[in-house]
Amino acid sequence: IRDLGHLPPYKLVALGIGLGIGFLTQVARRLLARSARWRAATGPGGRWFAAGWVVDSVLLPSPYASSFGGFVELATSVWFSVGGALASAEAMLERRRRARLAARAPGGDAEVLPEDMSTTSLVGGGLIAGESLYTLAIGIISLLSLRR
Repeated sequence: IRDLGHLPPYKLVALGIGLGIGFLTQVARRLLARSARWRAATGPGGRWFAAGWVVDSVLLPSPYASSFGGFVELATSVWFSVGGALASAEAMLERRRRARLAARAPGGDAEVLPEDMSTTSLVGGGLIAGESLYTLAIGIISLLSLRR
């Protein structure tokens, strides 16, 4: 961050290449997401679900996710990927549970919570908030210790 205003040319080229790759990747992801055939074939229960997963996670990962390959150490990336896999598995089980509840409900319609109220979202948000509060407390303690 210190040299952000005075970047050498090779860093500018690298940033430009990274920006271009990220932009093209996102355009390709959006084009695929618009295709009803692709969504039907690769969605849950689709014939090509595994192929959709490979495209989404390996061939065309989100620009944010692909940046981890170059800038985040392996242990952190593994930790994030395990968390993402557990969250995906939990979301799949939750969708199945909701489908069973909807089938049993008297009108065929059970109460459906918004995605941001899912167990995964609430637990993840709590963990993020907890770590943020911890970091804030450490920062305040560090600043107060400088006054002595």
